[in-house]
Amino acid sequence: MDVGRLALDVFWLQTELVELIRAEIAKRGHVSFAWFMQQALYHFEHGYYSSGRASIGRRGDYFTNV
Repeated sequence: MDVGRLALDVFWLQTELVELIRAEIAKRGHVSFAWFMQQALYHFEHGYYSSGRASIGRRGDYFTNV
């Protein structure tokens, strides 16, 4: 069982983003946590906040500095 691969096989994840991250890990051998989070949250097309999936406000996410 490939635990690393299994951990990313979640139904709601963006397949394109998962493949981008996997390709980068295959190329580099590893990626930093900071790089991973940057991609997961802010990737221009597939990141959580860039994809339009984020819900800001009382019923969703919020910004603590607002």
